[in-house]
Amino acid sequence: MIKVKGPILLRMIGPTVNALSLFCFLIYKDEKTLDDVTINHEKIHYRQCLEGLVIGFWLLYFWYLFRRGYWQNPFEKEAYDNEHDLTFLKRRKFWNWLKYV
Repeated sequence: MIKVKGPILLRMIGPTVNALSLFCFLIYKDEKTLDDVTINHEKIHYRQCLEGLVIGFWLLYFWYLFRRGYWQNPFEKEAYDNEHDLTFLKRRKFWNWLKYV
């Protein structure tokens, strides 16, 4: 992932957003909030994005976001459940996010 500092963009999205995965870019607010857990969380989204061939991921992400809300979005649930496990991506199964639907 290519790390890009973008505090203004993230503030426009929401005051609590510290990082965002946008295809191969990890956009972050500042170095203080960019720890290993945050990077791992965004890498999980990156893997989900690749599995969904980018467009499919974003269509499903926003469909779940508007139907269920942020915290019940299966993509977010998988990322939050596994963000502290820094070895998760090494053993993650393809389309693992379906377990959270």
